[in-house]
Amino acid sequence: MMKKENNNNQHPGFKVPNGYFDSIEERVLGRIEQQNPLNSIKNSGFTVPDNYFSTVQDKIVNRAYPTVTSKPKIFTLKRLIYVSGIAASILLLIKLANISESNFSIDNLQTTSIEEYILEEDINEYELA
Repeated sequence: MMKKENNNNQHPGFKVPNGYFDSIEERVLGRIEQQNPLNSIKNSGFTVPDNYFSTVQDKIVNRAYPTVTSKPKIFTLKRLIYVSGIAASILLLIKLANISESNFSIDNLQTTSIEEYILEEDINEYELA
């Protein structure tokens, strides 16, 4: 087992002068005021057109809600009912015409499938009985 070292070092090696943190704020602000970086900027590079802020609201409203020059098409409920009724009746006629032409019944299907099964499969008399 390793022996633990007793590290009771009272002197970490870093020292701060007395009263350093009491006057740090004043010293930093004093250097910023001496350099005065914001006062040296004459032109930021950004310009705003004349009367921009007095006319911008009207421009935004006009783009968001343009004036309507033509009347929109309005479909009434009465017209919608007529069109849907015509379409439904046409579909019903097509469906009825297909059912009457097919000559299809469930009884014919069952009898036909049983007959085909008996004829095509190898069934003896014992299985048939």
